Amino acid sequence: MIARRLWFVWAMSLLLVGILANLTHAAGATVTLNPPAEAVAAGGEFTTQVTIQGGDAVLGFQFDVVFDAAMLELTSFELGPWLGSTGRSPAPLGPVPNRSGTGATVGGYTLGSAEMPGASGDGLLATLHWKAKGAGDTELKLENLQLAGANGTALEGQVSAAPTKVAIGGGDTTSLAVLLLVIGAVVVVGGYLLLRRRQRTTT
Repeated sequence: MIARRLWFVWAMSLLLVGILANLTHAAGATVTLNPPAEAVAAGGEFTTQVTIQGGDAVLGFQFDVVFDAAMLELTSFELGPWLGSTGRSPAPLGPVPNRSGTGATVGGYTLGSAEMPGASGDGLLATLHWKAKGAGDTELKLENLQLAGANGTALEGQVSAAPTKVAIGGGDTTSLAVLLLVIGAVVVVGGYLLLRRRQRTTT
């Protein structure tokens, strides 16, 4: 009786492991837009990285980057090393602004012989280059992810659901502090020279 129960528990455990493995495989790759590595100043430039996890023989990709055009400008992007990691020749597509003005579409594809497989595993998919146009808090997010395999076959993939938050400061405080110090020094020196001149005229 105990042996039967142990066998039943073991069989159910194997079944659950199989179900979880199938669900994980069905979800496909996950693409994530990571936050900037450094503080962002108004009027300054910064980058964000797009990474992929669990890719499987990917030959090309495309996604929409959604952002507030009044706060940010997507100036350019470059492909990371992951897409061409198997020896295929990668090429970028975009960025192409969408008609609604709420973002842009970027992508990439690879060229190579049929014997060269697509990229698999984890890696850096792309680096996005931005310019901050205003100050305040804003968000970035990815939508409409498409992954392509051999012969244009659509591959399973998803984007991270949580948007990436970006805090844009009021400018370069270091430069402002230096400017204030210079102005203060000029005022002090000017006041001292004016005082000395008055003393000479009175004597």
